[in-house]
This record gives sequence, structure tokens and C-alpha cells, in this order.
Amino acid sequence: MEKIIHSVIKYTAMFIELWGVLLILFAVFQELYKAIFKFNLNLNKIIKDQALNQGLAVALEFLLAAEILKTLIVRNYSQIIEVGALVIIRILIAVMLHWELKQKRESFELENKMIKNDKN
Repeated sequence: MEKIIHSVIKYTAMFIELWGVLLILFAVFQELYKAIFKFNLNLNKIIKDQALNQGLAVALEFLLAAEILKTLIVRNYSQIIEVGALVIIRILIAVMLHWELKQKRESFELENKMIKNDKN
């Protein structure tokens, strides 16, 4: 029974990781497409776009879920340390992405307010 549970968790974690990687690839290719064809490589418009940050944040949450699942099947302390380090790194990256997304939103809102005030 333990081997079955171990296998189910292992393959579930692999599937979740694969899904996270696919989300990252999709977000990057979507952003490249928009940067080239929609924004015509205009850096000001590209910087204001938040889709890549949001896609990476969602993908990181999936990757973090896979790492948490992996903690259920670790066998020794070195694996626990390895999984724990990966969890900490991914949490830090997720926090940084959310912080950057928040900064972009605030900057965009402030810029929109300034534009509205200039029109009035």
C-alpha cells in the first residue's frame, strides 16, 4: 500500500510540475507575441503589461504545490533539506513577483490619475 501511495504522489507531483512548466512557457510565448506584434517592441507599453508576472506567479504556485507533495515521500534528511530549500526559494520568488506586480499596478494607477488630472 505504501508503494502505491508513493507512486501516486510521485506521478502527481511530476504532472503538477509539468503543468507549471507549461504555464511558464505559455506566459513567455504570449508575452513575446504581444511584445512583437501588439506593442511593436515599445518598451513603455511592454513594461506596463502585467500578464507575464501573473503567469509566472500562477506557475510558481503550481511548482510550489508539487514540492510540498514531494515532502510526503522523502526518505532521508538530505532529501528533506533539498526539498525545503526549493520550497524556500520558490516562496521567495513568488513573493518578489507579487511585490513587482503590486508596484506595477500602483505605478499604472498613479500614471492614469495624472493623465486624468491633466485632461481636466
